[in-house]
Amino acid sequence: MKVKVATLFVPGLKIPYKYDFGTTSHLLIKVVAQRLGKPTTGHPIALLARNKFEPPSCVECGQPATQLCTECLYDREDGRAELCDAHAEEHEHDEMLLALVDSPRTGMCGDDGPAEPPC
Repeated sequence: MKVKVATLFVPGLKIPYKYDFGTTSHLLIKVVAQRLGKPTTGHPIALLARNKFEPPSCVECGQPATQLCTECLYDREDGRAELCDAHAEEHEHDEMLLALVDSPRTGMCGDDGPAEPPC
């Protein structure tokens, strides 16, 4: 507990992480930069990291996906269930579609979107 975070979390560090709340998400935490300077708030802890959201491609056409079919997520052998707007509109499981959002847990354990940004 006496080691400062800045000495551990250096750019280039990659940490595999398993988040489990009933369904495991395998994540990879990457340190891409360090911020030097004074604290940004008067609070002792501030959020300085976020997911870098890169939408996956649509399983039908390769365009950026906006929707996730929870039915196909579990039924398809390859586990791919991402659809663009056009293919989501004509998809057979329209009642099972979720908006694809900036969360590695979208579609797992009732996750339906990111937390509100910090103040």
